Amino acid sequence: MFGQHWRDWIRKQVKRICKLAKVPEVTAHGMRGLQGTMAVAAGATGDLVAASLRHESFAISERSYVKREALDAAKQDRVLTVLNRGRLAS
Repeated sequence: MFGQHWRDWIRKQVKRICKLAKVPEVTAHGMRGLQGTMAVAAGATGDLVAASLRHESFAISERSYVKREALDAAKQDRVLTVLNRGRLAS
C-alpha cells in the first residue's frame, strides 16, 4: 500500500511531524494508550476497548495502556448511574 519502507519509517515520520509542529513527540505505544484511555473515559466497555486495541482481553489493555484515573472515573460513573436509577449523573 505504501511501497517499500524500513520497519521504523512510521516512527521517524511521526517524530519529524511532531518536531515541525513544535509539539511533544508521540509514540505508537503512547497513541494506543491515549485511545484506550479516552475510550474508557467515554464509557466504552472493556470488551470494546480490548477489541479496538486487538487484545484478547481487557486485562491486557488495562494493565498496559489505560490510565488508572480513567478506569476509576468510569467505575464511579457506572455506580452513580445505577444509584440514579439508570439516568446519567450530571
